[in-house]
Amino acid sequence: MKTIGSFTGLIILFLFLFLNTLPGSALAIPKAQKPDRAGKARIVENYGNLPFSFEKNQGQTDEKVGFLSRGGRYTLFLTPDEAVLA
Repeated sequence: MKTIGSFTGLIILFLFLFLNTLPGSALAIPKAQKPDRAGKARIVENYGNLPFSFEKNQGQTDEKVGFLSRGGRYTLFLTPDEAVLA
């Protein structure tokens, strides 16, 4: 396996960063736009409609779990120390 020297790696990184700052560059990453008032209103309105709920663990799973959330393809377990997505 061939490795790139640290100096060569720095040159490649510098060129990538420099080329990325040129106007109209194909590498340029578009900046996120802030939503307008109507967009903010839609976000707030739809947030409450997300299909996401929690249930208290009443023996359904390990006793370390305080709350859990179930979805079509996931189960989220919340313990005092961590969140486990399965």
